[in-house]
Amino acid sequence: MNRTALIVVLSLLLMAHLPAAAQTGRVEYKITTRTLDPAGLATLKSFLAKHSSSRIQDTILIKYDFNKESCWDVLDTQSDEQVKQVLEQHGSWVKTAVESRPFISVFEFREPGNKINKLKKWDQHIMIDSTRELYKLVFNKKTTCGSSAIILPDGRFIVVHSDAHFEALIFTKDRIAEALAKK
Repeated sequence: MNRTALIVVLSLLLMAHLPAAAQTGRVEYKITTRTLDPAGLATLKSFLAKHSSSRIQDTILIKYDFNKESCWDVLDTQSDEQVKQVLEQHGSWVKTAVESRPFISVFEFREPGNKINKLKKWDQHIMIDSTRELYKLVFNKKTTCGSSAIILPDGRFIVVHSDAHFEALIFTKDRIAEALAKK
């Protein structure tokens, strides 16, 4: 199967499993908002600094995936080469998004465990939250397809639940403000 055909097949599989609202444009994720107190924010930044060679920026985006997850089971049935292609495309997409927003720090973590899909297991950018400290600080609720968080400099943050594709990475300033205003 050539690359274009693979993309079409994967897109159709994804669309077949998405709710109608997701297929028509903007996805309405379940979003929760919280605030880290100054000590919690300092703990978070200290934890992340241990996993980064760069300075932690004021705004932090984190994608967090869970063990015993079925989100990418369909992709696991494809050949290893096809999984690697999807992995490369995801890496390019994240890199492009990060380069367009240089004043953010972006991290991808996963829960410890061995029952995880190839896409997450093979991604060398995903770090393991071996102590579950990050989970306890920010996520504290397991969801299907993982979650992501946008942590602002003042400690306020939003958690985007079931964010399979790390869409939080492309949330605009207005969309973040809208989510924070809803509380």
